[in-house]
Amino acid sequence: MLPGSSQDTDKLTVGIALLPSKAKKHLKGSLLARAANAGIQIKVVDPDQPLEEQGPFDVVLHKVNRNKAWRGAFIQFQKRHPEVRVLDAFDAIKTLQCRETMLQPFDEGPIIVQDPSATEQTAPGSSLRCCAPVQIALHEGCTADMAVAAVDAAGMQVPLVGKPLWADGREGSHGLAIVHDEGAIRRLVSPARPGVPASPFGPPLMLQQYIDHGGCLFKVYVMGPIVVMARRPSLQIPVAEGDLTDGGLDGSLQSVARVSAFHSGTPSPSTSWGDPPHWLVEGLAQELRHRLHLHLFNFDLIRPRRHPVHGAQHRTSDYLVIDINYFPGYEKLPGYESMMVDFLQTLAADSRKPHDATFACPSHLKHAVSQTPSWSRRDESYKGQQKDDVGGHGCGS
Repeated sequence: MLPGSSQDTDKLTVGIALLPSKAKKHLKGSLLARAANAGIQIKVVDPDQPLEEQGPFDVVLHKVNRNKAWRGAFIQFQKRHPEVRVLDAFDAIKTLQCRETMLQPFDEGPIIVQDPSATEQTAPGSSLRCCAPVQIALHEGCTADMAVAAVDAAGMQVPLVGKPLWADGREGSHGLAIVHDEGAIRRLVSPARPGVPASPFGPPLMLQQYIDHGGCLFKVYVMGPIVVMARRPSLQIPVAEGDLTDGGLDGSLQSVARVSAFHSGTPSPSTSWGDPPHWLVEGLAQELRHRLHLHLFNFDLIRPRRHPVHGAQHRTSDYLVIDINYFPGYEKLPGYESMMVDFLQTLAADSRKPHDATFACPSHLKHAVSQTPSWSRRDESYKGQQKDDVGGHGCGS
């Protein structure tokens, strides 16, 4: 049993604080009933009411974005009740709320995962290298000339993916645009002009290199040690007409539906490759968990479609992580109730361990540590490759 102020020592009492729209989808009766059958009481926390009046709790899970009053009250609650385990820490969550820092785990270097079943005979081909694509942030005040210069300095090539900088649930944070030429880069940061279609969003924004991956991504859901992967349709070039929004934009700057809304029925060439090996998905998930110091997140994984690489300086990646989200829509997964209950039971089992021990790095991971600046470590995998090496991405939870 976790230490805490719960009066019933036979039950694990978990408070879950979510925004009303998310709570309605996630905290269903089926979840509460399955948890109760496992000896876990889930209490739906109202962020507008004092936590002490809604307890006692052994554990509190939370995702209440952009609510300073809630954050302040919660931090004070933690100080008064250090025995209550809180998942996750605000500072760790904050990393994923901005796309400039979202892929920061790769600042430490690429993640190289070794097949744990490999032998000396199979060792040369038994590891896979995972990185993040090149991306740059364009902040408020960035001019068109500055934006074009930044893209050139980063070695990026059109097409590019434009995304709002903030990923904290605010209106428009799931926007997505495809940038096909220099004029489109300029339009993203320039004020609207008569006769020119308005940009879907402006600075602050993120431009990310567009990697061709056959219109298929692998969405990996993580709940502590529990990892589940789902194949999802993703963006392809040319963009299917049904995946464009009604923005009336011209061909050089296209506003695109978030990936969860994609409905193009085009068969994915990635299907012939098969899914990533389970040992890669597990190892990558746990290393990201270790680097992020988070328990509840998902990430979008793509496999690039390679062309011949000319020159040793053009380093490649087997897979790329293009997006990471905190406390995603687990309820979209079949049987998510069992997944959540299993996760809560692992918390009870870990109650006597130091909390940092749950972030221990798996033994089959290799680390490649960079001495280069953080942005270039993230960039070098695709910097300078041939133009048709780059393709499509998606975003969303």
